[in-house]
Amino acid sequence: MFFVTGCNDNNDPPPPLPPSGAFDGIVRAQVESGEQFNDAVRRVTAQFWYEFWCEYWEWWRDSVVVLAYAPFANRGFTLALPSEVNSRFLRSFGQNFMEEWYDENEWGFDRGRVSITLSDIRTRERAIFNFRGHPSASGDINEWEQNAHFMLVSGAVNENDFYFSEAVFVYVDRDVNMIGSGAGEWKNRRAGVIGTWENNWSASLKRGWNIIYRTETESVVEDGDFLRFHETWTVTTTPISGLRWYERDYFWNSLYNATTSSIRKMRTQSEHQNEREHFCIFGSRFANRVGR
Repeated sequence: MFFVTGCNDNNDPPPPLPPSGAFDGIVRAQVESGEQFNDAVRRVTAQFWYEFWCEYWEWWRDSVVVLAYAPFANRGFTLALPSEVNSRFLRSFGQNFMEEWYDENEWGFDRGRVSITLSDIRTRERAIFNFRGHPSASGDINEWEQNAHFMLVSGAVNENDFYFSEAVFVYVDRDVNMIGSGAGEWKNRRAGVIGTWENNWSASLKRGWNIIYRTETESVVEDGDFLRFHETWTVTTTPISGLRWYERDYFWNSLYNATTSSIRKMRTQSEHQNEREHFCIFGSRFANRVGR
């Protein structure tokens, strides 16, 4: 049963849900050009940063939690994620959310609307975006000795377009469905950028491990002294074809070695060039608005 955000005067039925993102928790990876990591990487971990309150120092501290590890060999790895994740490591999945906004200052404006509905707002989650490579095959895992990040992705760049998709491995403590959409536009005169954007969420997750697919696209054209671009974010549990395992730096270096000056300018002028490193299942543009 869905919690309702806003009003529905037409009594329209809810949109159909996509296939469930549930999988068996076994991560099987054959890394593109992975032979170059056979000697340097001996072990791969599934891990995340966990923030906790330290009574002795009386402040919040961070610690690394390793969920699982496996050897790296023959260009890849097979890693079994734990069937259960301790509840103290989980975070709120989100909340029902509906907002329209308009902000304006001397440099431009930002306006938009977004509506997200969760079937159970009590849901808690933990996400793995990439799997860390380490040079040691045994002994304690040293967070500061990691030398690779493996992720399941695809991407393309041409004269005026950018495309990126990734698989995110998400644990949830109960079944939950997520439906939502958003759209808006913004302008930054100082950065010389005018943008429009659209977001869509359609995901069905089962208790345990799931795979969520996130896709970002951008298209850009030059308009006088401004760059005008359109951005989309899609979050779904419908599988995306063409994803492959890459080492993170190898992937981005290969992608941007082919970038044109137009795309380079767009990516450096964009206020959101670092969004990909900050996870929010709702899309990074709304991280501050939906309480993540």
